[in-house]
Amino acid sequence: MSSSTSELDGVQKAAILLITLGPEKAAGIFKHLKEDEIEQLTLEIANTRSVTPAEKELLTDAAKIFVMKGEKVHIVDGEVFNIKITYPYDLRVAEALLKGNEEIC
Repeated sequence: MSSSTSELDGVQKAAILLITLGPEKAAGIFKHLKEDEIEQLTLEIANTRSVTPAEKELLTDAAKIFVMKGEKVHIVDGEVFNIKITYPYDLRVAEALLKGNEEIC
């Protein structure tokens, strides 16, 4: 497993989330997925050696909220420029993207 969650792709992050949630909750998510998504995740889970506490914490916070509320969680391909604005730097990145400047800061 990678030492940095920023190096993980979406399937790897989803596999970590499912491992962290445990078999019962993971099964509840699997029933909402397509067959090819289940196959991808199953292979990734089998290839996942270990998950660090930091990876678990980072990847499960938001998804846990949805699962606890009984909402569906989906795996989707993301966009490179899909960002979350949390810090002042993130706002500068967003402004640069809106101006069409991909060479940020």
